[in-house]
Amino acid sequence: MNSVKVWMLIYIVDAMNELRRCVALYDEFECSAYLSRKYGTWFLRLSNEDAGRILNEASKVCTQVEGSFLYCIFCLGSQCGMEPSETIVRYILDCLNRLDINQNARDALRNILNKALEVRSEVVCSSE
Repeated sequence: MNSVKVWMLIYIVDAMNELRRCVALYDEFECSAYLSRKYGTWFLRLSNEDAGRILNEASKVCTQVEGSFLYCIFCLGSQCGMEPSETIVRYILDCLNRLDINQNARDALRNILNKALEVRSEVVCSSE
């Protein structure tokens, strides 16, 4: 039996709202290029399986507080969001730095959290 992969999309709310407004008026590629220039990496598509592995490792090497904040940005089977503060971002990044995970995923999460903090936007995760 083949199992269907379930994906989550972690993104900066302001960037997603800008994308929706932009594609109503302009070409999708122009909008994507604009958002990449403005936000850098502003979303991450991650399988629930990969997220589960990250959270499992975090439960072993991160403090309970760090792990709970990291858990807030993953949406295993639901939709959730958080407005990051400097303290929360620091906890999550300290935890991510200790995890043996894909460097691209770590960098994407780091950029998303730092940029969301900079522009004061919520980070949301939704299941696809």
